Amino acid sequence: MARRDGRPTREPVVGTQRSRRPIRHRSHREGSIEQVRPGYFRGQLMLDRQRHNVHGATREDVLRQLDELRRRFRAGTLAEGRADRTNVAEHLRRWLTGKRGTVEDKTWRNHELNVALHLVPTLGPLNVQALTAEHLREHYARLQPPQGHLSPKSVREVHLTIRQALQQAVDDGWLARNVALAVQPPKQTMHSAQRVMDAADLGRFWQVAREHRLYALWRLVPFLGGRSGELRALRWVDVNLRRGVLVFRRSLISSEDAGRRLRVKDPKTVAGTRVLDLSDELVEVLRHHRDWQEQEREWAGERWVDHGLVFCSPWGTPLLSGNVLRDFRKLLKKARVPAEYRLHDMRHTAGSHLLAEGVPLPEVSQILGHANPAITARLYAHAVKRTHGSAFRQLSEYYQREGDAGVDPKDNDPPSSGGRRVDVRRGPNPTGAGPTGH
Repeated sequence: MARRDGRPTREPVVGTQRSRRPIRHRSHREGSIEQVRPGYFRGQLMLDRQRHNVHGATREDVLRQLDELRRRFRAGTLAEGRADRTNVAEHLRRWLTGKRGTVEDKTWRNHELNVALHLVPTLGPLNVQALTAEHLREHYARLQPPQGHLSPKSVREVHLTIRQALQQAVDDGWLARNVALAVQPPKQTMHSAQRVMDAADLGRFWQVAREHRLYALWRLVPFLGGRSGELRALRWVDVNLRRGVLVFRRSLISSEDAGRRLRVKDPKTVAGTRVLDLSDELVEVLRHHRDWQEQEREWAGERWVDHGLVFCSPWGTPLLSGNVLRDFRKLLKKARVPAEYRLHDMRHTAGSHLLAEGVPLPEVSQILGHANPAITARLYAHAVKRTHGSAFRQLSEYYQREGDAGVDPKDNDPPSSGGRRVDVRRGPNPTGAGPTGH
């Protein structure tokens, strides 16, 4: 047989043609899974001409992710192809832009630093879909000594940033899985030992600070246990010297204008707003401080900026935390008290001494503005333990008082010959047998 062009065609030889294996075509949206290396599987799925990649430690894990992609696609919540075109750096910057205004400025700046310093330089070029839990574990190890310099607490903050950013992508529907949820960050270290100033050191400190313009501040902190931002945001409208009442209702936050503008925020919890009764001594200290502030107002003249603050600069502007700490350290050095104390340690001093003196835990929690007494018990466990001795003494007095009231005087008579004497050092022998010899 010849073709039209005259060239012969090849006739198939019956019985000699090799049979071919039937080709199996994957059905639509079935996807594929391959093992890249031991412990790492990768899956691919085409959805409307867009390829989606997923990965996991087991085949079952990849199957679950593929099923989730199909479910999101059917629900219309999957933005096809976006993750394939986005790297980690681009997504983090986009997430930071949307995060601004939803959290406190300080929190947002911490996220920004974590992204710029600890995430983008190493993980930024990776595609979001290619990011794995193994990448994060290795990265956290490099951030800590001996390769890095971050503490476990700082690494946990970095982990929080990347975890929230990836979770946002999952919630938006264009990422199937948050790999950060499978990573265990460094173990949370125990709280460092609280620095508590004893009464002798406080006495020397107060003696030196008596002539300082912020003496009232140094005097109030070990009693009220207020935070630095709460004390620096305190206004005279929050203080009633006639009734001896002070209210913490706001906190001062840092600003970019060197404290010339007053920026405050509300407490995070309802417990942060609290009314405290002042002793006569503290009321008198605040009266003297108010008189001194009036004198400073006259000296400042037109330069005085009236924010109504109890503790402010000589010109009425808000106090900067760094300046307060600097003056505090100078007074500690002059009083020959260890200069390692922070102003926040005066808050610990108040909480520890209140508990050590037997003030009930719920009341101390209310004074310090904690959300619940469990936080107070965890932070000041050392002071709570010190109260056990007095508690046992009170319980002993109760047993003795109530026990004596319920004893018949006849019971004090010597036992008869048929009675059995109980040795209180050993306790009663329930079996009635003699000493065991132990």
